[in-house]
Amino acid sequence: MSNPRAMEAGMLNDPDLSTAINRVHARLDGLARDMGNQHSVLSEAIGGLRSDIRASAQISSENRTAIELVSSKVHALELKEAARAGEKGVWGAIMRSPALAWLVGAGATVWAILGGHTPGAGQP
Repeated sequence: MSNPRAMEAGMLNDPDLSTAINRVHARLDGLARDMGNQHSVLSEAIGGLRSDIRASAQISSENRTAIELVSSKVHALELKEAARAGEKGVWGAIMRSPALAWLVGAGATVWAILGGHTPGAGQP
């Protein structure tokens, strides 16, 4: 049998094997560089996403603040309107009634005619 170490030494001196090993080594180096480039591109993209997420969170916070402000203003206006409607109450409803307006108009007309308050009344 032949010596395994001698066989290994002979293989390492084979120019085809050395060329193949050098090609594999070069390819591995290229892949490592590509992986490094892809890692840096992904890192930049993730960094951009982080800043976008922070900006969105800030905008959302500002929107929440604005919504709360508008909500409190609407609530205050609703309270003011409810108080205003309560002040008018029954008298406000009566004063807005068309039927009452007709009755008042008819009563004023009758009073003017019967009381002699029409133009030319009392003159012969």
